[in-house]
Amino acid sequence: MWFSVLAPGASTLYAALPEADAEIAVVHDGEWMQPVLALITRGLRSSLSGFLAEGGRKIYRWYAQHRLAIATFSDTTEALIIGRQGAFSHFA
Repeated sequence: MWFSVLAPGASTLYAALPEADAEIAVVHDGEWMQPVLALITRGLRSSLSGFLAEGGRKIYRWYAQHRLAIATFSDTTEALIIGRQGAFSHFA
């Protein structure tokens, strides 16, 4: 069971978890890890709550405490519109 899907291609993220025996699957666009686009197991809820309660704000630091899988989306970057110049121009 999972509590957060934050990216298109959820099946790619889901498949990355058991392959790496991971607790978190995070998107990589071929150039950069996209740390806020992730699939996170429910079992980490208390860990994340504790991290935030202690003032933690850098997601990379929290990720470093857990088993992480990288889900590569380099062949489907059109699905990743975050941070792309003009990515939302068709909504204007």
